[in-house]
Amino acid sequence: MTDEDRLRALVAAVADGTPVDWQRAESGAQTDEERAVIRQLRLIATLSELSRSDEARTRSMRPPRHRAVRPPAPMPDQWGPLRLREPAG
Repeated sequence: MTDEDRLRALVAAVADGTPVDWQRAESGAQTDEERAVIRQLRLIATLSELSRSDEARTRSMRPPRHRAVRPPAPMPDQWGPLRLREPAG
């Protein structure tokens, strides 16, 4: 498996919310650059998990409301050194 394949697998796991063994992923990194990307993916996974749990908790605490549907905000195409080449997840 190439470095790019390993990173793609991590991105897919983060997008799906699949648990990742981050220590194993970092220890398998071949370069400092790859390790840095893995650390940033871990941060994204942590933020995503916090967002999901906070959203679920907030939703369970309030009565349902009807509100106008707004179009989603545009997604950024770059986060740090990572560049989105195509939609993930």
